[in-house]
Amino acid sequence: MRAGHDRSIDIQEAIRITRTLSSHFPPGKPGKAYYSNLNYRLLGEIIQLITGKFMEVNFEERICATLGLKRTYLYDWTKPRPGEQPATIFLNDAPVSVLKYLSSNVSDGGLVSTASECKLFLRAFMEGKLFDKGLLRRMMMWNRIFFPLRYGYGLMCFQLPRYFWITPLPGFIGHSGSTGSFAFACPSRSLYLTGTLNAINPSRPFFFIV
Repeated sequence: MRAGHDRSIDIQEAIRITRTLSSHFPPGKPGKAYYSNLNYRLLGEIIQLITGKFMEVNFEERICATLGLKRTYLYDWTKPRPGEQPATIFLNDAPVSVLKYLSSNVSDGGLVSTASECKLFLRAFMEGKLFDKGLLRRMMMWNRIFFPLRYGYGLMCFQLPRYFWITPLPGFIGHSGSTGSFAFACPSRSLYLTGTLNAINPSRPFFFIV
């Protein structure tokens, strides 16, 4: 895809690819985490199996309709929405098309949204309006992943150590994406930051936040 060859990768192929990779540490090792899109795909398959509904229906019924989101949807390149083409993504300052790949990311990043609707979702998520707020505390059991991030259950914690700044920087909780999208809450400041830089550069959002 970095060479400009956009294609779909279904769950079966994703599993086959993953099985060829070496593990980074034994499963369940205390204090350690490693990010994998496949985990989100597997959760999506479980959700569809339990509910008997496709992921786009689950997203619509459980999140979009509940929060009144009108411009948030699961992208399908075979059924483009009139006037709703996703923003262009750039790699090394050149535009790239990843619409087929985006469509295959059903439960691991295939949603299209706006910064304002993403903020509505983030706020509802952090305030426990979509599920029992007690679950949020379990999701914030942080593990080391790579500096300066820690990872919980589907959540990142971004906080620079004090020696990087004159005064301590607050912690940000949320997530970022490979295309420069980000949604972070700063509980200590009652602050919500959402947006996208539309560039395949996963580290760039953190420089923007700082």
